[in-house]
Amino acid sequence: MRQVEIPPSWSEALERIRSQGGFYLVLGATDTGKTTFCRLAVDSLREAGKIPSLVDGDIGQSQYGLPGTIFGLRWDAPPKRERRTLTAFFVGATSPRGASLQCLAGICRVTAAARVGHTDAVLVDTTGYIRGPAAVALKQAKIAALQPDALLLLQRGEEAEPIVSAGHVPQVIRLECPRAVSVRTREQRRERRRARFAAYFANAASHFFLWGEKQIWTGGLPHFEWCLQAETQDPQGTVRVRLLEQVLVRYPGLLVGLRAEGGELRGLGLLTIAEPGAPVEVFSPVAPGDYSAVQLGLITLDRSGEERGRVDDTYE
Repeated sequence: MRQVEIPPSWSEALERIRSQGGFYLVLGATDTGKTTFCRLAVDSLREAGKIPSLVDGDIGQSQYGLPGTIFGLRWDAPPKRERRTLTAFFVGATSPRGASLQCLAGICRVTAAARVGHTDAVLVDTTGYIRGPAAVALKQAKIAALQPDALLLLQRGEEAEPIVSAGHVPQVIRLECPRAVSVRTREQRRERRRARFAAYFANAASHFFLWGEKQIWTGGLPHFEWCLQAETQDPQGTVRVRLLEQVLVRYPGLLVGLRAEGGELRGLGLLTIAEPGAPVEVFSPVAPGDYSAVQLGLITLDRSGEERGRVDDTYE
């Protein structure tokens, strides 16, 4: 990993986190150094013999989890120093666009888990989605929901200022963007996700189930939820199933989260339905007996990990 020259503002912030601990939300555009700062903060806390927790909330360029997910991690104190996954939340998209509620719910749930038990500091890394009214509203909602001790704001100019201009925000610590931070093109970010997906699905296999054998969760996504809200007089829900089947047939290779009875995320899969009434195929390294529910995502992949498309709402 490229060495980054630490700006003075970073040194001051890192010293505050190491000496005082606390709860910090890290905000900034893509390629401003958010993940690098979080890594340095975790390393600094560990060197001091403390216990850091991190919420990896960058669903597009996750450092520790898989794309489309939010991960919570904690590093044990000496002498163990092991990294543990606290919990994971499936969003099912690699951008917050169209999945803002899922991103907000995921950040809140994983952060709550990261704050349980003994930890000296919690850092929440976020996506670079900051421009435009929808992005600003999402970031402001995260601030209001999480109520961190301070915001760590990384920016090259003033691009992130609209997020904190509304007032009612905690302390804002502004950090420069180091010149040496790597800037990835859109194609490079996409290739990085492809490689992560490809590695995950390298040992996957297909298995099949019939409707009714597994629960289907829409995750609140309006693209699918309307199918479950459709009026039907059939107490068995046949009409609703048929509507959902007809929609899902259009999206072979849909990224899905595979959940256990208690809601725990066991892994990811690619869902395909050849035609209405056909068995549901799931391509995954997770064994069919290890999960009971399938949560629908918003993007489709081929088995090499390449993103093929995104669920749209043109059928509504």
